[in-house]
Amino acid sequence: KGTFLLGPKGTFELGRYMQMSDNRSYVNYINLHGRNIPLGGAQVHGTGQQAVELVEPGILCSRSSRSRHAWIDGSTGAIFDGSDAGFSFFGEAWASGAIFDPSKRNMTKTTQKIDPDRARGCLLGLAVGDAFGATLEFEHLPERGFSELLRGPHVEITGGGPFHLPPFATTDDTAMAACLAASLLERSSLDVNDVAARYADWAADAPDVGNQTRAVLARVRAGVAPAEAAEAVWRATTPPPAANGALMRTAPIGVAFAMRPLEELVRAATDEAMITHWDPRCQLASVAFDAAIAAALTSSAHVDPIDMRAAAFDTIPYTVIYALKRGVDPGTVSTAAEDIACDLKAATAKDPGLYSPELHLHKYEGFVRVAFRLAFWELFHAAGFEAALVDVVNRGGDADTNGAITGALLGACYGENAIPRRWAEPMLRAHTSKKRSNFTDLEKLLALADHCAKHGGF
Repeated sequence: KGTFLLGPKGTFELGRYMQMSDNRSYVNYINLHGRNIPLGGAQVHGTGQQAVELVEPGILCSRSSRSRHAWIDGSTGAIFDGSDAGFSFFGEAWASGAIFDPSKRNMTKTTQKIDPDRARGCLLGLAVGDAFGATLEFEHLPERGFSELLRGPHVEITGGGPFHLPPFATTDDTAMAACLAASLLERSSLDVNDVAARYADWAADAPDVGNQTRAVLARVRAGVAPAEAAEAVWRATTPPPAANGALMRTAPIGVAFAMRPLEELVRAATDEAMITHWDPRCQLASVAFDAAIAAALTSSAHVDPIDMRAAAFDTIPYTVIYALKRGVDPGTVSTAAEDIACDLKAATAKDPGLYSPELHLHKYEGFVRVAFRLAFWELFHAAGFEAALVDVVNRGGDADTNGAITGALLGACYGENAIPRRWAEPMLRAHTSKKRSNFTDLEKLLALADHCAKHGGF
């Protein structure tokens, strides 16, 4: 029986509800992203022989003229009927921990700590990808398709680009991630106002700031609350902007919250994105990206990209519910959820469709979905960190940000030791501070990585 997530554009398959019988008892389970989630033998309320739709992981409703909802208890597999309760009941059940929680699934053999090599690989990978891509930023290079990964011609970190950077210099991607990392480390939590103040101070004289970010932070410096400023800029712009400026800097959240409950990661990544990017697509992308990083950092010896993507998928309903609780338009949120889920599905396709008219990586070079989709596609198709970065950057467009996002994701998967030494060693030397009181951006990032690996978070 098909299981679907519903939205204004129709339905797309998320998982499958299945039932097996030996004529004496029934075993119900949901097959979600290739994994069978047993429901403890409980009967699904009111479905009979009808098809079952999965409105969100954990919510089952029968396809009938009178829709019914049911909630799954993750510990017993029991089904609770909530026919007339709607999202409010679901929100209360989820907040109380009674509802089936995908984050508690035994999807991988997780450790009880954060892997130090992967934590450093994630944040060093972000900076390396940024510096490597800066050379080709905004270049609209010839389309060469995705049948084979590109192997050049740009294979070294040489600087230059539109801002005439020296070799191994970084841009706004690393600078903003470092602001976030420093705040997380100093405050031992996500302090949105502190992070916003750091962003605003940095942007006041920074040479390279995204248009959407610059407009929001100008309002923040004028005294407007961050989320209010972000929403105002979003509503005043046509079409509503969904740039990649939040996704490019969010990796420190994935590191710092790797050992925290899923709902805490969801809130942190969402709240951080909302400092400058109000669009739900930006928030959903940041949350999913950080969850994938967290899955890699807490996995056993072998990191499976399938598990990273499954962790990203698992965040979607929680991010949707968090947005609905804040009063965001349900149609807008649902459409955004469909888009991000579509991008995650494209990760295993032969071609990610990034030269298509709807999602072209040059025409829409600053669009969050382009960078998000490209990074996850590389996770499944590149042989390693270097192969992914070379392919991404040599396609041009927003090459530094695409490189930073892909570098963080692949760095989390493969670790610091997988970053080529010819890139990593001079990068570390170039970003070593002369004074201990004045840390470089890369040092701030790696300080967070080391601290979280040692202490299991901030």
